[in-house]
Amino acid sequence: MKKINLNDLIEWIDTIKPEAERTVIRNQPSERLLRTRVRDEEEQKIIDILCIKCWERAEVVL
Repeated sequence: MKKINLNDLIEWIDTIKPEAERTVIRNQPSERLLRTRVRDEEEQKIIDILCIKCWERAEVVL
C-alpha cells in the first residue's frame, strides 16, 4: 500500500477542487428534482400536522 503525506494530499485536493466544483455545477440539471416516491400514509399525516401547526403559528403572528 502506498503511503501519502497528508500535506501533499491536502495540497493536491486544493489544486483540483476548483475544477471539480466547476464540473459539478456545469453538469447539474437546471430543473428542480421532483419527488418520485409516493409518500406513505404515516408520512403524509406527519406532514399534514406540521403544515397545520405552521399555519396556526402564522395566524397568531398576523
